[in-house]
Amino acid sequence: MSWVPEIRSGNMFLLAAMFLVGALVGSVATSEMSAEVAPQVAPPAFLIGVTGVAEPGALTAYSEAAGPLAARAGIQGMAQSPEVHVLEGEWPFEGRTVLLERFTSLQALLDFWYSNEYQEAKKLREGLVDIEFLIAVEGGNP
Repeated sequence: MSWVPEIRSGNMFLLAAMFLVGALVGSVATSEMSAEVAPQVAPPAFLIGVTGVAEPGALTAYSEAAGPLAARAGIQGMAQSPEVHVLEGEWPFEGRTVLLERFTSLQALLDFWYSNEYQEAKKLREGLVDIEFLIAVEGGNP
């Protein structure tokens, strides 16, 4: 006598249906638990621009005023270079190309940029920086 029960065709359908329902319920419960455990994290945001500085050292006062604000906003400096390598299209800009900062989120970038404190600090760079453009880009999976 075998320890495995005999499975008839009617029972096979019932067994398969029970397995599928159990798998579905388990999957839904697991995904709901994962959503509760894993907090939703906003994608990072980047500030990108092309700028030119009139003279070296001209931005000391601006840096001293804006630096602590940037640190509180969670900014991480990324890259800057006076040179770009155009792979396709045209690049009509002169000056330093910067991937200025990585912010924890687009909202953090906008909160920093439009804060009263940063607007005051920004005045310290007026006439010292030629800005071709500055753009905010939200990161994420391409």
